[in-house]
Amino acid sequence: MKDIGSLFGDKEKARFARFVFALLFAAVMLTMALGTAWSTRDFIEESQVVPGRVLKLNAGGSHPIGPSEPVPPPILSVMTFAPGATPV
Repeated sequence: MKDIGSLFGDKEKARFARFVFALLFAAVMLTMALGTAWSTRDFIEESQVVPGRVLKLNAGGSHPIGPSEPVPPPILSVMTFAPGATPV
């Protein structure tokens, strides 16, 4: 396998190319992290807590009964709330 310096013809050019690649990679990763943070912030700002009690889960199993039971992974489901009920 050829050394990366021989592909560019000079070790300094290869070092500079690696530096530029690392810099671009870091910029892309930072941009993605900022986009995720912004999206999470928007979600938290727009989310609403409603008063009520869960009457029935339409999908998945029941909640664990005791602290020794493992918590199942989250399942996307529609929950039914009783209007005016106090949260449990």
